[in-house]
Amino acid sequence: NYVLNQTYSVATVPAHWILPLSTDYAMAGYWTFESLNSNTAADVRGVSGNAVLYGEASLEAGRDAGKALHFKSASDFAVVENDKGVLDSAKAFTVEAWVNIQNLQSDSAFVKNIVGKLGFSDSAVFSLSVLKDTCGIEGSAFGFFIAQGSGDSLRCESAAISRAAVEIGSWTYLAASWSGDSAKLYVNGKFEATVATDFEVLVGENGIPLYFGKENLNLLID
Repeated sequence: NYVLNQTYSVATVPAHWILPLSTDYAMAGYWTFESLNSNTAADVRGVSGNAVLYGEASLEAGRDAGKALHFKSASDFAVVENDKGVLDSAKAFTVEAWVNIQNLQSDSAFVKNIVGKLGFSDSAVFSLSVLKDTCGIEGSAFGFFIAQGSGDSLRCESAAISRAAVEIGSWTYLAASWSGDSAKLYVNGKFEATVATDFEVLVGENGIPLYFGKENLNLLID
């Protein structure tokens, strides 16, 4: 999973396409989940903070010959408590991840975070999520929710939501970007949705942490 502090156009790509890890791409955080130091997954670029694992979160076989982070319940998650301010006052950013939803674990309507900068008291910045039977969607879908981040909550009206249903048990490449006036979501390299936004700068300087998971999902992130 990686986060960038500016946006890029994502074209249709092969399933094994990987973004070149050049400093020219303004990489703000890159967590490979290939290895752990105790219960910590490092940002291999050393720009942002490290992700601390909780619950029974573990590394398992991922795509190809690599490893992946596995969450099986809401008690399993990883959190970057201090991202060193890499998205503070950002005017654009991109977040990308390979995900494999094993089980949605619920019969009721929901929005569940895969990776997001989430706080308490309704303060949040963004969430790349999976949702079911909500926000005008019947069935499951992926969504990219974004808020200004200063006491704001993530709402359906500020979400770009995919038209394609979630394929359970399959690896999916998600990419989402925000550029000040709009947010966009791509699934497996295909443009899925966009939504207009009414703010030009992210207001998240109050130390909102970055979470991987923290939902009742059976989920792999590579």
